[in-house]
Amino acid sequence: MIPEERLQELLEQATVDCYDEEEAFAGVLISVDENVAWPLPAQLTGMPVEVLGLDESASNLRRGIQARIRRQGKEYRASLSDLTFGDIDESSAEWLALYRWWAEGFSSYADEMTGVPFAIGEEWSSKWQARPYIEQGLTNFCRLDVCNIGGLSEAMKVAGWSESHYIDIMPHNPLGAVCTAATIHMSFAVNNFAWVEINPGINESAPDLFPVQLTRKGASFPLPTRPGLGVEFDEEAVADHPHSLTDMPHFHKPDGSHTNW
Repeated sequence: MIPEERLQELLEQATVDCYDEEEAFAGVLISVDENVAWPLPAQLTGMPVEVLGLDESASNLRRGIQARIRRQGKEYRASLSDLTFGDIDESSAEWLALYRWWAEGFSSYADEMTGVPFAIGEEWSSKWQARPYIEQGLTNFCRLDVCNIGGLSEAMKVAGWSESHYIDIMPHNPLGAVCTAATIHMSFAVNNFAWVEINPGINESAPDLFPVQLTRKGASFPLPTRPGLGVEFDEEAVADHPHSLTDMPHFHKPDGSHTNW
């Protein structure tokens, strides 16, 4: 166990001349990367991996520090907080402990930075990506997307996980009649449902492809009663909609950086 006084000393060293949380995060990231003797052996969800270093481009204040890992010859990315390190050199152990200590402290006051609730999760592709936001209390609403997160089974796991941390779900739902039907079924099946995203121009479109789909009544959907998802797909109508590649919009922030459209 590294004394808190030593961790505070390392934090002051990493964040000297930093004036806000983003600069402090950058200072901690750079200091950890420079003072840890990569590569290092570690475990991720109980499986052995090799940690090659940090992925600065994928790391940010809300996502935390992301690490580049290798398992069975393939490289992946994982949250540094999700990795467990064993017997490593003293300097590496100190700096890795510093990041975990700092990240835990940051999450405890993250809600104090703004009175606006956080709703996060539409880009999660598995329960493992959802884990730090749920367990560290970094979101007020879970914006899981049934299609992105891996289907209804994975979505139900994340919904239950969120419920155990008193987080309501507010599903992301932008992909048409099938996604809407699956999302509505899931929403009826959980106890912590808040709201669901509906865009009539997308969610209730293409009646020739989906002649039978869920019907909204006012601002809500009634409980589906038809077999399966309650959607019928006309395979012959597909010929009237040939596939074409479309470049999605490219939005920018005031400083010129890209942002999610």
